[in-house]
Amino acid sequence: MLRQVSVGDMIKRDRIKVPWECDGVAARGCLSILAGRPGEGKSWLALGLAKGCAEGSVVAGIPCKLGRTLYLDAENGEAEMTRRAQLIGLNRNVEFLFTEGMFDIEENLVELCHHISFISPTLIVLDGFRALWPGDENDSRAVTHVLGLLQQVAREYDVAILMLHHMSKTGGYRGTGAIAAVPQILIEIEAEGPARELKWEKCRVGPSPYRHKFSIQGDAKSVRLA
Repeated sequence: MLRQVSVGDMIKRDRIKVPWECDGVAARGCLSILAGRPGEGKSWLALGLAKGCAEGSVVAGIPCKLGRTLYLDAENGEAEMTRRAQLIGLNRNVEFLFTEGMFDIEENLVELCHHISFISPTLIVLDGFRALWPGDENDSRAVTHVLGLLQQVAREYDVAILMLHHMSKTGGYRGTGAIAAVPQILIEIEAEGPARELKWEKCRVGPSPYRHKFSIQGDAKSVRLA
């Protein structure tokens, strides 16, 4: 279906504000990808942003809008995520889903949408792409299709989707270039000791900082992103 809109009508409209849930990182109606090497803090940052949205607070220097998060984990497991949730202080407005057995986000999309309808999140975290989709990540057409489905879900449910993805040990994204081409927002995370740096490769929906630095601080009792 095609819908015609004149440029005259477009320029008369008020300027549209970006519906950020987490400033510069995740916006409603958009698919974001956060990519980094294993152990560089992708999941910790995602948990921190979930906490920020639960409280309407600033986490790792990133302002988060008050809302509800749905966190789908296929990387760490329930026991580890429970430990991390306790350390970072999650206590409300976050619901977790854990995969059992083989899971394919494309084949199980109806099930995911059922949970979205029931929970009504404003932010969805998918951790991570390779564990949630058993397809060939080097197949450009297949990757474009599955990421396009997630982008459609983001728009249909007016929710921000943040997908975590691995980079290779030698640098660069694992898989086809479509992984970088499809999402509206693409961010790399790099670690050096406790320090982390976010680098925006692209942000189609609005201005983004060139770089953003934060640290993961903690001990056996608590973890905070500062």
